[in-house]
Amino acid sequence: MEKNSIKVNDLTLSNYLMMAAAVLETILGIPVLGGLVVIMTVWTILIVTLALNVVSLVYAIKEKNQIVGPILGIAAAVVGWIPFVALIMHIIAAVFNWMGAFNKVRGVEPETEVKSKVETAEVEKVEVETKSEA
Repeated sequence: MEKNSIKVNDLTLSNYLMMAAAVLETILGIPVLGGLVVIMTVWTILIVTLALNVVSLVYAIKEKNQIVGPILGIAAAVVGWIPFVALIMHIIAAVFNWMGAFNKVRGVEPETEVKSKVETAEVEKVEVETKSEA
């Protein structure tokens, strides 16, 4: 197994919610099929995708996962009643939700690394200031 591969155990609830949202966004992004689904469900599917993306956004923020997919999914659900704009938005939201679904949860950097980066930046800032004064 590769070093960067993701095991099923590595996926969190936000990853699974993004997978579900990605499937819905993918279906809605198919030109004729997506429009038929929206019309046949009397636009209810847009409310379902909106709710699913809001829930996945909440869990993605809580689990420090990628949030771009759910945000674009919310935007796609809001403009879902505009034919061609909705198609493009659902496709974009689907792509980012698929990317987020298989994204490892990003952790917070250890405090020592953050401090060392801040100290390095301060040293560089002082060096630049002294060079500009000379």
